[in-house]
Amino acid sequence: MNAFVNTDLTTDSLASDAMNNRAFFNTDTALESVTGIKVYIGDWGFKTKRAGGSNKAFSARMTILRKPYERLLSAKPGPNDEALVIQQQEIMQKLLIRAAAEKLLLPEWEGVTMADLHSSLEDGSMPKGMTASDPAPYSVENVVLLFTRFPESFDEFFGEASKMGNFRRQLVQDQSGNSASA
Repeated sequence: MNAFVNTDLTTDSLASDAMNNRAFFNTDTALESVTGIKVYIGDWGFKTKRAGGSNKAFSARMTILRKPYERLLSAKPGPNDEALVIQQQEIMQKLLIRAAAEKLLLPEWEGVTMADLHSSLEDGSMPKGMTASDPAPYSVENVVLLFTRFPESFDEFFGEASKMGNFRRQLVQDQSGNSASA
């Protein structure tokens, strides 16, 4: 069943519908693959490119990262193979986090502290001269550490980075107050 059925088949009506579709599906390729958008997950802010659309680097990186695991990830689980399914899901999450850190996130973030990266400040993992409240330096490894430690935050981030609508030029302009209509 169609969500929208146009019974008005006049030329003006069809042109209007096509314009709406063009506007709906018209994403900004620069936002998708170069400049990115700002995404907030709680009090953390990330600048990200799109997971999809014109950002081909992300899917290419996923293909390369999957190679060593291809046989395992392609294995068809039997009716009682929960362990295999869990292993496949864990590997895919690990690969998605790595690819996102390398090909989606731009090298700036806000609100991420050293305490966010290190589960126990007494375990010796805190770099010398840094405190728990210090801003965490941005690096691919720190992104992987953060999203591995808080996988639900990665799920939220990846969901936002995947949404086509977040990369529509007009939507981004409206949200930043730079639109003539805003």
